[in-house]
Amino acid sequence: MPEKRPLEEAASGPQPEKKRKGFSVGPDNLPDGTHRRKGTKPFPTAPSSPANVPKKVQKIKKNLIRAAKVKRSYAKLKDSEPASTVSEEIHPERRAMLDTSPPPAPVEPAPRRRKEKPQPFRHESDVATRRAEAAAAARAEREEGWRQRETRLAERERFRKAMARARRPAERGGRKLGRESTVLLERVRRIVGEG
Repeated sequence: MPEKRPLEEAASGPQPEKKRKGFSVGPDNLPDGTHRRKGTKPFPTAPSSPANVPKKVQKIKKNLIRAAKVKRSYAKLKDSEPASTVSEEIHPERRAMLDTSPPPAPVEPAPRRRKEKPQPFRHESDVATRRAEAAAAARAEREEGWRQRETRLAERERFRKAMARARRPAERGGRKLGRESTVLLERVRRIVGEG
């Protein structure tokens, strides 16, 4: 069986630490927002020399470095403080105040009254609803009048046919007084009932 090839890391030994390059401030590395497009002028020659770097870019770089230092110092300060600096005990004066005062009665919230929504054409809509109601009432009245007229006409026609049948001569030429009398009696009842 062939031998295993050694790992590259083990063969080369400890690798030298790469030299960290500082950050560059320019159009590629600018943060969005305030500093956007402030240092976008192209560098004429070697950008590393301070004479060739625009002043705006230098100012932005200084501000970014200062902000990074502030963050780093804050993080160190936060790590150095103990985790629980706030004591769990209540101050004696506060404890005395809590012991002496009775617990407050629960306050029931008052029912909230909703504010009426403003209706821009309230007057016009009221007028329109009144007109619609009046039109519906007039239509119903008109229909009722037609219905009554139709019933009167039908009753009159029925009465006319009954009288015509009653006045027809009998087989022997005489009048049918029994039929005539019922029709006339009904007519008299109707006239008395109306008056």
